[in-house]
Amino acid sequence: MRIYFLVPDHEIPSWGIGMIYHLAISSIDLGLDAQILRMSESTSVPAWLNAIVQQSTLPAIKNQISNSDILIIPEILVADLKVQLLRARKVVLIQGSVMIPIGLKSYADYQALGYVHAIAIMPHIRKVLQNFWPIHTTIISPFIAEYFFITQEREEIRARKKQILLYPKPGYREA
Repeated sequence: MRIYFLVPDHEIPSWGIGMIYHLAISSIDLGLDAQILRMSESTSVPAWLNAIVQQSTLPAIKNQISNSDILIIPEILVADLKVQLLRARKVVLIQGSVMIPIGLKSYADYQALGYVHAIAIMPHIRKVLQNFWPIHTTIISPFIAEYFFITQEREEIRARKKQILLYPKPGYREA
């Protein structure tokens, strides 16, 4: 059994993509056979992310995935045809409930797509699932890598530049 963590193909900084990489690394640290699976031919770790983990691409390994493998898929990619054709136990990773309807497309729920479980970031997302798209759900805490924390000298709130940064990723504009 191998665990594949599917990652979307955009290279812009993303807390969600960073979390997927670190979930894969945590799984490996626990002794599980896990790796990152990219949708396209690119296997490079995004330049903004400090992570070392084995990676492969969906086109390269689609015939090697078996029924005993676990495929963890972000909520935005659950209905992708390439994902649907894979022979694996499918688990949806839900980081933000606003993307659920966009990811599901016209499907009634995750079970209609063959999903057997959900992993949700934070308890309120499990409540959203229970109320609208019931599926057995496990809660995990959000992960923030150490290198995202500020240094001691910048810890003082008065030392920070006052600005708000917003960068809508693909899909969020639609949502």
